[in-house]
Amino acid sequence: MATIANDAAQRQQNALLQEFHQTLMRVYKISVGNGYPQQLMRLYSTMFHEWAALQKDVSDVMDAVSALDWSVAPWVETGRKPSDQAREVAETVSSAIWRGSPQAPGTFAHSFLDMVGAMLDGLYRGASVHEIIWLRDKSLVYPAEYRQVQPQFYMWETREHRQDRLLMVPDGYNYANPQPFPADKFIIALNTTGSDHPVYNATFYSLISYFMAAKHGLPWMQEFCQRYGHPSRVFHVQNDEDEAKLRAQIMASPNVYDIFLKEGRSVEITPIPGAQGNPHEALLRVAENACHQAILGQTLTSDTSQNGGSRAQAEVHMGVQKSIVLKRAEYVARVLNRQLVPAIVRMNYGRTQGIPMPEIKFAAPDDGANAQRAEYWAKVLAIPGMQVAKDVVYESLRLPMPGEGEAVLATPEAQPGQSADFSDFSKKNVRPTL
Repeated sequence: MATIANDAAQRQQNALLQEFHQTLMRVYKISVGNGYPQQLMRLYSTMFHEWAALQKDVSDVMDAVSALDWSVAPWVETGRKPSDQAREVAETVSSAIWRGSPQAPGTFAHSFLDMVGAMLDGLYRGASVHEIIWLRDKSLVYPAEYRQVQPQFYMWETREHRQDRLLMVPDGYNYANPQPFPADKFIIALNTTGSDHPVYNATFYSLISYFMAAKHGLPWMQEFCQRYGHPSRVFHVQNDEDEAKLRAQIMASPNVYDIFLKEGRSVEITPIPGAQGNPHEALLRVAENACHQAILGQTLTSDTSQNGGSRAQAEVHMGVQKSIVLKRAEYVARVLNRQLVPAIVRMNYGRTQGIPMPEIKFAAPDDGANAQRAEYWAKVLAIPGMQVAKDVVYESLRLPMPGEGEAVLATPEAQPGQSADFSDFSKKNVRPTL
């Protein structure tokens, strides 16, 4: 049963995309620390839906994190095998995660992999909250789905002499009496990776001004670009009185060509050196590069002169983006191992004390690292006298141990001082443990 009602009417409060102008933007930015996330989330929603660069970058990273190979590993002491109990608990958690339930057509809720990507909103917006909907199937209690909680249902503590934390507002409007989130019922991802409070760590917060520049075009950017995109104007006047009159004319006129000068006065118009092209287009590129830098950790420049061509630069970008994806996945795994795993264990075993807690892990898709891992073990096993437990090698290569009597494919036995031939073995669908 849901703790927070998934009322369709609540959607309208968050889907309202406002026409943000400078004054309203300043108000929202100032109110970011007031404890109420609705305004901040509404600003983020507007930015996400109206700024193509932000939407694409965020969606790409979320999809990439969801596409990783997620699994559950039993707890094990270094240098030892997992105990039978540790394996059992890991199997229970894995079954609960992947069990899921079919959704009725048109129902909006996240599966485990959907939630893994959506949790990154905790980094981008500062907070992301999912409610776990539990079901029981015989002896297994499992998360049937994860419902993303809208921002009007939570707030930061604002009362004095109270712990600074995110609280729940069950009805979505009674902010005078917020409540702690009940245990094992919610997954809360906060941006605690920065040096400040989560409400200020939100990645998109640094992109607000760039969004305003990209969205509002000439009215916003013309003021910014005035010194660098338009020609300078030099007026020659005879006295202070004439200068004051001319200033009044200029302030009242939107266009320099509407200025009329009397005899004896002149105006000189000179271009600024280096101001070439459309300055508004240039600022749009600056805004998009700022977005790419904040979300992807890189700028997607088309300049290839210093990187050996477009292919070489594409490989550099791919490598940087992969690093960002893995870092984001590490963030998600930390939250899941601190909140979801203990919740599943408590729901199925009644406690966590004395239980060997398994760990949710991820592996990157097969990109050649499997061959490197296989070659590594080939060299290790070729060392005279070296002995390694089979399960360690199989776990490293992400392969299941073959059962007794099961048909297998085997590599040739290596002679002392000779490396085993892992060339064919490494081509199989093997994924490394990260």
